Amino acid sequence: MDPLSTYDADRRSRDDEPPVSGSVQRGIALLGRLRHELELEVHLASSDAREEWSILAPKLQELERFRDASVHSVDELRDLIEEVSELHERVHRAHQR
Repeated sequence: MDPLSTYDADRRSRDDEPPVSGSVQRGIALLGRLRHELELEVHLASSDAREEWSILAPKLQELERFRDASVHSVDELRDLIEEVSELHERVHRAHQR
C-alpha cells in the first residue's frame, strides 16, 4: 500500500492542518523504519546495494524537510519511499539466503 495514497483525501479533509499531513507523517515514519532496518543489514549486502545505500542514506538524514507537505515534497517523498523500499527488499531478500 502506498503510504501517500490518501494524499487527496487528506488535502480535502483537514482544514486546521497543512495539506497531506497525515500521509506525509506515514511516509516519514515508513522511511524512518526502513532506514533503521537498512542501517542494520546493509553491511551484509552486496557491494551494489552498499553503493546504492551510500547514495540514499544522506537523503534520509533530512526527513524533516518533507513536513512542509508541499506537492513537490510529497512527490519527492513518494519517489524516495519507492527507492528505499526497493533497496530494502533486495537487501532483506539477500540476507535471508
